[in-house]
Amino acid sequence: MKVTLDRNVFEKMLLGRASDAWTSEKVLDAFQHKKLRGFICASHFVWEHLPKSDQASAYSKLRHELNTVSETVHENGSFHATVSIGPDPKTILALPASQLNLIQSCKKYHFSFMYNLRLGIPHPVELNNEAPLSQDETFDDVMDRMEVQSEVLNFLSRFGAGEAKIDKFHSWLDNNAPKGTSHLPPLQKISLLNDDQKREFASALAERCDAEIIACHVGHKNDFLVTNDYAKGRNGFAFGPDCREAVSREFGVKFLAPEELEFLINEQN
Repeated sequence: MKVTLDRNVFEKMLLGRASDAWTSEKVLDAFQHKKLRGFICASHFVWEHLPKSDQASAYSKLRHELNTVSETVHENGSFHATVSIGPDPKTILALPASQLNLIQSCKKYHFSFMYNLRLGIPHPVELNNEAPLSQDETFDDVMDRMEVQSEVLNFLSRFGAGEAKIDKFHSWLDNNAPKGTSHLPPLQKISLLNDDQKREFASALAERCDAEIIACHVGHKNDFLVTNDYAKGRNGFAFGPDCREAVSREFGVKFLAPEELEFLINEQN
């Protein structure tokens, strides 16, 4: 069974916080012995460890380049490489020790890192040696998965969720940026936001990550998406009631609360 884990689930699970009653040894044992396959988004490790006041600045310093994935896939006698336009890994802030330790814990329990090679959120430099291709995927499989993930992101944007929250800031800056700054690339313009807007932008980045979880989940054809994020019951957010209902209907996404995952494991045993 393939399970996508939101950060608010796998982080608490691995840190073993006593206050989390649902954190069960049975769940971790199922991952460690590969009874369950856990999947997490690599982009989880980019922003959330930074203070909200610093996230807009870090985002504005990214520089885009043409990237070639280091892994190649042998398909029909030919070698192929996946190419994408995305942030230059050298412009992504290095992760602190706490995040590196968390990545090691993820590997201990055989969690797979999911990538979205579409222009947008980067993955950490420290994960560059982690191939964004599953061992059983062909080149065509990867291209199909990327197409599906883009379709899901576009779908969520129609609800005002995910990328739409980021686009709102870019649109505002296009119309309100100070004179003499129109030549700046879109990412660099984010540095022109005031302090209150930068905090709002950090929330938009978190929302963009939530949309990416759903997109990668669908692209990898996983069975369940485990999260306790309900977007405070607000519509227009990836984990809000309107988007949950829509992606369940359109893409067959099955959401589970952490407690339900533990119940499912107990039933199987």
